[in-house]
Amino acid sequence: MKRGFSLIELLVVLAIMGVIMSVVGPFAQQQIQRSEATSEYMEAQSIIRNAGRKAFLAGQPVVLTFNGKLLVSDQPELVADKQFVHLFFPQQQILFNANGLSAQTQVQLQVNKKDKIIALEQPGTVYANVAH
Repeated sequence: MKRGFSLIELLVVLAIMGVIMSVVGPFAQQQIQRSEATSEYMEAQSIIRNAGRKAFLAGQPVVLTFNGKLLVSDQPELVADKQFVHLFFPQQQILFNANGLSAQTQVQLQVNKKDKIIALEQPGTVYANVAH
């Protein structure tokens, strides 16, 4: 009675696994990069939107400067500087006054070389929690 696998059977299985991994590997890496980019986009949204709230609570203006992959604040104790990997910002500035308001309505950026915007909250906008 024969026990175990022959060397040929093991090599065939390894070859099949290698082919599968060569097909699935790049797809999995792309998915990881997409999820990292989405996470960074959401983090940038949060930082930008919270900058106005922090300006209001501190009672002082906050200027955010975007240049390439870098977000820099003139008030680092309120809004920390941030270096992004997957996001790219054209050079622009946003001023949040001491009331937490900005004259700008959006921030332009690229996520993995695709144009996107982050809309800023406007005065008088009401956000309601709706229970379903």
